[in-house]
Amino acid sequence: MFKLSTLQVIVIIQLDIVQKIVAYSATVTDEHFVQYIESTQMAHDDDQMT
Repeated sequence: MFKLSTLQVIVIIQLDIVQKIVAYSATVTDEHFVQYIESTQMAHDDDQMT
């Protein structure tokens, strides 16, 4: 049977957690970024109208 050392197991678990955090934060950041872009564009349009 293939046996992993404790250190290898910890590293694998940490990598898995990091990947999940990165994937989650990437989706959240995209949504916030789109909202930020839209809000700044709307503010810019208001400036041009005056």
